Amino acid sequence: MAVRFAIAPLLILLPPFIGGIVLLVRGLKGVHVSDHPFCRRCRFDLFGLPDGVTTCSECGVDLSQPGTIRHGLRRRRVGLLLAGVFFLLVALIPVGIVTVSAIANFDPQPYKPLFWLKHESVNSTTADAAVQEILRRARTGKIGQSDIDVVTDLVLAEQANLQKKWPPALGDWIEAMHSTGQVDEARWKRYASQAIQPYKMLTRPKVRRGDPLPVWYQRQGSRVGLNSKMYARDKVFHEFGDLSVDRIEHFGGGGSMSVYGGGSSSHGWQLDPAKVAAAPNGIYTVKSEVELDVAESWDQRAPALATKRYNLQTSFELVDADTQTITEIRDASLQTTLALKFKIKELKEFSPHYYQLSIEGDRLPVPVAFKIFVRDRDKEYPFSGFSMGANGNSSCGMGGQIKQDLPDHVDLILRSDLGTALNTLDMTQMWVGEIVIKNVPVIRAIPATAPAAR
Repeated sequence: MAVRFAIAPLLILLPPFIGGIVLLVRGLKGVHVSDHPFCRRCRFDLFGLPDGVTTCSECGVDLSQPGTIRHGLRRRRVGLLLAGVFFLLVALIPVGIVTVSAIANFDPQPYKPLFWLKHESVNSTTADAAVQEILRRARTGKIGQSDIDVVTDLVLAEQANLQKKWPPALGDWIEAMHSTGQVDEARWKRYASQAIQPYKMLTRPKVRRGDPLPVWYQRQGSRVGLNSKMYARDKVFHEFGDLSVDRIEHFGGGGSMSVYGGGSSSHGWQLDPAKVAAAPNGIYTVKSEVELDVAESWDQRAPALATKRYNLQTSFELVDADTQTITEIRDASLQTTLALKFKIKELKEFSPHYYQLSIEGDRLPVPVAFKIFVRDRDKEYPFSGFSMGANGNSSCGMGGQIKQDLPDHVDLILRSDLGTALNTLDMTQMWVGEIVIKNVPVIRAIPATAPAAR
């Protein structure tokens, strides 16, 4: 914003300002205290100086020169000087505060030339403000399509440079201009293709014979805007490795693209029992080919803007079936503490018999891995499972099907489960026990089909 002063409130400072000036002038002028002649240099009183003497007996200056003798002496009035300074401070301090505040809040962006803003837009520390100003000018018609194309190309070049930190404001620019039809299809597809970052494929370091081999696919942060509407769709996986059956193909999921990370997906890898039985303990390789679509919709039928393929590889160690890879913590005294650490954010029926659950854990004292059961009176229904580490703040969401109509309130049973722990990448300890969270409300996204009372 421009620097502006509120004039009316400052008018009340005029009287002390004017009064301070008057007092300061009068104090400096002083009062007349003598009519004698004085040496202008040293202020020596020359009264009674003998005739013919032309030098000052105090400092020796030649008194015959013009301007060396001053007639009369005035003494400054210290009281008026101090009073003048006081009133000037009363008037000027508020003005100084207002001035400093206005300068601090001054926004230079509207006054910067476009070439300057372009330069700042590719600097992670100045990109946000620069891009917002370019957007403002584009939306108000102050820059033309040719300038928009130049900025867009600059943004796309920055997006392609993986050696530099990505300012999300640049993604906001592309998506905002596309929404108004000012980014052509070729540039839009290039943006989509460059937005997605490579996958990481992870497995549990040690896997016992007979246990599932958990495989996790993690997407890194995408080079998009903060509020991107782009989606990454995991189209198909081809999995194979030293101990797996022949190439496995399955369809994945995906999700919205975010600068903070693209989430992860996991499943149990199918190993060939005959190969596992014949193989010695040791390190084995697993590989995957991932095909990924980038689109403007989650719907698999929506056309893809770009398609990427990744070849991933990782390894795990096969160990004996009786090797302890997870230590069980059997401490019943932790049950009450853990029960207070969990908070159910929402249990919602989003379609008939399909539910979503959001749960938070606040600084758990021990790692946990649970199977979740929904209890209605004396009946229990398996729902889903989750794991959380110790000491941090965690939240997770999950979905599942319950083929029975549920009432408006149910109990949730969190029951420790070794299989859930073994499906994690790094859990080596887990608490063993059961937690019951009672009277959890069921939110209906559809009309209730179950009786309201339990």
